[in-house]
Formats: sequence, structure tokens, C-alpha cells
Amino acid sequence: MKRSPEQPRPVAAERTPRDGRRERKKRALRQRIQDEAARLFLRQGFDATTVEQISEAADVAQATFFNHFPSKDDLIQQMASQVLGLVQVLIEEQRKRDASTAERIEALVDRATHIIHHTQHLTRDLLRALMRRPEEHRRLLPGVRAALTEFMRDGQALGDVRVDRDAGFLAEMLIAVFYGTITHWIHDPAYPLAPRMREAADFLCEALAPRPASEERSRR
Repeated sequence: MKRSPEQPRPVAAERTPRDGRRERKKRALRQRIQDEAARLFLRQGFDATTVEQISEAADVAQATFFNHFPSKDDLIQQMASQVLGLVQVLIEEQRKRDASTAERIEALVDRATHIIHHTQHLTRDLLRALMRRPEEHRRLLPGVRAALTEFMRDGQALGDVRVDRDAGFLAEMLIAVFYGTITHWIHDPAYPLAPRMREAADFLCEALAPRPASEERSRR
């Protein structure tokens, strides 16, 4: 049916697809900038990388970079916020495995250590960036704690994690031990991260093992 000149055009209906394409292009460009920045940070470190280099690698003008990120520090903060999201993904991967809690913890540690080993400059810079903004850390950490709490509840249901302690408390202890170990590595490049992470996993598995029935009853 031919539209009369007086009939208004369905503006909202026409804008939605166009706006959707524009948003997709914006997200794709933003992701390209992050990807190229990550490659540069990985190769030469955060401090040695300039906005000019990132813009050139992403094939955008520096003005376009600043349209998406107010500064290089804001860029790495955005990237750092994704680190804890990755941790949650790794935890959920292990929860799906048909394995004991000790085996899941060991596999989680091996996977995390492998990633850190192959992205040392980038991981150190990202974690330092996260530490520079405690408010961002506080916003993201509850998600990791919730995932680990469910991880601990799984172990309690399996019968290979102690039940005389709350699953949330046990999750906090996991975070404290691994966070402390990684913090040592962040501040000391010579710190033997891989063996220390393995020792931390062994220590935690011993601490999480079920207590004798008499000891568990005495804590209730």
C-alpha cells in the first residue's frame, strides 16, 4: 500500500535496526582497541605502550581512542574488570567436571597458572590496575566469592569437604590464600608462582578435608 505524503513514517521502527547496527559497530571497534592494546601490553608492558601505538595498531585515530576510553588507565581498568569474570568461568568449568573437590582445585590452579605463565606482563599489569581501584575490586569480588561458595557446597554435598565450616567462609579462605600468593608474584617477578600455587592448592585441600565426626560435632 502506497503511503500518502501526510501519513507519518514509523520513525521508531526504522531507527531500531540502524541503532542496533551502530551499537554493534561501536562494540566491535571498542573490542578491537582492547584486543590490540592487550597484544601490545603482552609484548612490551603497560607503561611502555602509548596511546599512539594502540591507535595505530587498531587502525583508528587517537581521537577515536579517547571517544571510547578517556585514558590509557581507563582502558586497562576495563580490561582488568574482565579478569575476575574469567576466574568465574574457570570455576564454573571445574564445577561441571566429574571429579573430587581436590582434583577440581588442582585443575583450577593448573589452568590459572598456565594462563598467567603465558601472559605474565599483561596479567601483572591487569591485576595491578585492579588493585589501584579498590572500589572496582569490591564491586567485582562478590561474584567470585559466590561462585566459590557454590564450589564449596558442591564439595560438601560430595562428602569430601568439611561441613563444620560454612561454605561461604571456606570460599573466603580460598580467595585469601590464592590472592595472597598471586600478590607476592605481582610485586616480585622472581617469585616462584607455579610451585607456590601448587603448594597453596595442597595446603587448601588438606584444610578442606572432612574433620573427624567428633570434631565436627564439637563445632556445631
